[in-house]
Amino acid sequence: MEESESRKERPLLTFAVFSHDQERFIRESVAGAFAQTYSPLQIILTDDCSSDRSFEIMSEMASSYRGPHDVLLNRNPKNLGEAGHINRVMEMAKGDLVLIADGDDVSLDVRAERSYMEWSRSGGSASQIYGDAITIDAEGREFGRWLNERIPSHARTLEEAVARGTVGITGCTHMFTRKCFDVFGPLEGLNCCKDVAVSFRALFLGEVRYMDEPLVRYRIHGGNVSVEPGGRSTLAFRIRMAGYHENAYSSWLHDTRTALAKGLITEERAERIQRSLLLRQYWQNVEKQYCRSKGLQGLWTLLSSACEAANIGPAMKIVDRKRRSRV
Repeated sequence: MEESESRKERPLLTFAVFSHDQERFIRESVAGAFAQTYSPLQIILTDDCSSDRSFEIMSEMASSYRGPHDVLLNRNPKNLGEAGHINRVMEMAKGDLVLIADGDDVSLDVRAERSYMEWSRSGGSASQIYGDAITIDAEGREFGRWLNERIPSHARTLEEAVARGTVGITGCTHMFTRKCFDVFGPLEGLNCCKDVAVSFRALFLGEVRYMDEPLVRYRIHGGNVSVEPGGRSTLAFRIRMAGYHENAYSSWLHDTRTALAKGLITEERAERIQRSLLLRQYWQNVEKQYCRSKGLQGLWTLLSSACEAANIGPAMKIVDRKRRSRV
């Protein structure tokens, strides 16, 4: 009886499964959502205008589901991109706390339950909860834990996140409070990574907490955005990641201005953070220029941009003379 009453008092959570052209893996991802032990739970199966059968598979599974959770099915009429997609999901989400899963990963059945329990232990003050993940390949073979650390290594402050260029959470496992959107509004830009953007917002609003246990089976395959199979670092991957981080810092700049306007941060602190972010954003652009160029021309682009950024006019002229003497 007491357990039943305590369950009735628990808040509604939203668990959203995101899909875009992931018909090969989406069935496992949806099954992981349906298997969640937490209740009450709203499940949103959402597709970003896939060109394959991803949405059809989600629709079939939703129609045949007979479990305890509320299931909502959504298909965007046009591709909204990562930021636009989560903005749409947050319009539909009814939960006080939100978990998201990409269509190629598989959440363990206790993910929502464990995340809620950790949030409850914080007294409701935590703005984000995350845990570890088990890495798997395209065929589902396991390769061990992603982090495997007892002491969390994520950034504890905004300044630390900016200095590192990342908050450092395991994005595929996180749960966040809907205040991350109620306070800051929708994410800006089509290509802004939702995990990186939401994690920075969470630092303005409360504590980020880590659980030393796997919550998700994280799939590494040829279609990952931020991970190359085998740990390779190709030129194309470096260019993609430079753009990825450039967009993330744009989102962080926007949210810092919002936080200042809403009194969440002092003007002096906001100014320091914005200066650091603008510099980081600039260097990501330099990285893209360097990777897209070749040989000495690429080196010249990098050096001249560095000198210009540091306002070192004489040094830039020396570099230019050396370059011209070899032409």
